[in-house]
Amino acid sequence: MQPEKAKIGTIGLVFEPQMVRGFTLTTDFWRISMRQLIGNYGTQFILNKCYGAAGFTQDLSFCNLVTREDSTKEVSKVIDANVNIGEQLTTGIDLGAQYSLPTDVGRFLFRFNGTYLIKNDYTGPGGIYIKGAGNYDGQGVVSASGSTNFNPRVKFNAGVNYSLGGLSAGLVGHFIGPLTECSPQGGTVAGSVTGPGFCYQKNGPTDDAGNPTGPPYSTHRVSHNWTFDGLVAYGLRSPVGRTTLALGIRNIFNQRPPRLYNAFLSYADPDYDFVGRYIYGRVEHRF
Repeated sequence: MQPEKAKIGTIGLVFEPQMVRGFTLTTDFWRISMRQLIGNYGTQFILNKCYGAAGFTQDLSFCNLVTREDSTKEVSKVIDANVNIGEQLTTGIDLGAQYSLPTDVGRFLFRFNGTYLIKNDYTGPGGIYIKGAGNYDGQGVVSASGSTNFNPRVKFNAGVNYSLGGLSAGLVGHFIGPLTECSPQGGTVAGSVTGPGFCYQKNGPTDDAGNPTGPPYSTHRVSHNWTFDGLVAYGLRSPVGRTTLALGIRNIFNQRPPRLYNAFLSYADPDYDFVGRYIYGRVEHRF
């Protein structure tokens, strides 16, 4: 077994037009290519390949991993050790914008930070090819954010801040784009190199090129998700320093996360807000 290898490249641009003072636009394109990913085939996959079962093309080299009892011929052991079996290519674009607008009644600051996931393709055991971008793939594909299944194409935060003297207030919205996932448990959103993604049984039958050949499962369209946070703060100066009083609300509209049937927590992914609406206060003093 060899170490995993990766090639990471980024290119960025910063735009600050003189005709619009206070405006800044940044964009970055990133590409992450990983190979020799460490993983295992899975017991059922090894047996299917060894015996050509469930529509798989038989590969006798997998039989070296299967041990049978001499007397009963029953399978007694399957060696499923970690090996270098996977490759992954992830590309995307990060976009950030900020505009500071001073007025006679205070200063406004508008901000936007988002990511568009262009590609998150994974090649696994037996050449199975999975398109993760825009899908909850259920196959353990790692995205740039570190999530193993959760790959919405669009995620962004957008907000506005207002300040006047010691008073400041802000509102920020968090957006998570829609996804496609397999409704039945145990499915995976997969697709060929040239075709769109469909829902197939995980580790199901494939052709010699590794493309799924079994009947597709029905798909579940996961809706987009919006949550909003608000904060109001006031700063007081004194001879002993500065005191800030703040009052905030997380998830103002008490938005519930959408259902994801194959998620770790059974109904939604940890990327969503599980706490719901809550109100908090903070007192901070700096000497």
